[in-house]
Amino acid sequence: MNASDDPLWLHFASLWQDLRKVGSGLLVAGGYGLFLKQQWAGNAVGPLIAIPMERWQNATPRVTKDLDLIIGLDLISNEINNGQLLEILEKQGFKVSENPEGKRWQFFKKLDEHRQVVAELHAPTPGEKSANLQADRIRVKHKPSMGEDGVHGRHNPEAVGCHLNPFRFPCREVEIAVPNPLTWSIMKLVAAEDHWARSRASRQDQTS
Repeated sequence: MNASDDPLWLHFASLWQDLRKVGSGLLVAGGYGLFLKQQWAGNAVGPLIAIPMERWQNATPRVTKDLDLIIGLDLISNEINNGQLLEILEKQGFKVSENPEGKRWQFFKKLDEHRQVVAELHAPTPGEKSANLQADRIRVKHKPSMGEDGVHGRHNPEAVGCHLNPFRFPCREVEIAVPNPLTWSIMKLVAAEDHWARSRASRQDQTS
């Protein structure tokens, strides 16, 4: 695969490698994570795919401009590591969202007048006794608040267990880590349900 087949790689690879220097508790999820894993599986040697790709109804990954990254709770709770994550995002050209709901966990990198890359940080629900963490419906963040000096994780309850047995594979000499299949399936099913609910609500608004 060359750069023209995956224009997002240029922005992802350097960000991913810098973030991983802070800690290993990072995973790539979402459409781009699936894209990278599918590319690896298609090139791997051995019986790794239960159903051959030529029998897939749609073997072409969907185009995405989003980077969905799951960050470990230990990185959020550690004030130094938390601040380092923000520094890296800003150094890589990502600016925090101005949307109050997405602030501190959603970041935008403007490429030109019409294109941008979105990096979203997700986090599972912390335990009741998790030190230096607090969670609400929208976000998981450091306690006490770091204000504008840190990052949050988008509260993603379906990411429970995501760091149990993550799958790691090489991609263009970079090690990629993605959630285990069970957690990832739950995340995708919940996302599909949310998309269906929004689509249904939109159709109802148009007909009312």
